[in-house]
Amino acid sequence: MKTVIMSAAALVLMFQLAIARSPDARVAELRATSDRLARAADQTKGGPRRLMLQERQRVNSLIDSLEGGQQVDPAEIDRALQRAEQPLP
Repeated sequence: MKTVIMSAAALVLMFQLAIARSPDARVAELRATSDRLARAADQTKGGPRRLMLQERQRVNSLIDSLEGGQQVDPAEIDRALQRAEQPLP
């Protein structure tokens, strides 16, 4: 029983550490994505450009929240990064 409790506690701690990934690392990752979206939007016109700029705005909003010390759902960051990687329709 003691081993099970210790194992569960270790798993919870590892999970928390994985989720609590350094906000600075996440901000750097989001900044790189924002820059990439800006460069791609500069080379595009029309609707696709607008979509890229909207996605960049979402990414920048996440950056602002993290830099402001607000809690941001890690899944929301992951979704934003995934959306930025997907090709436009």
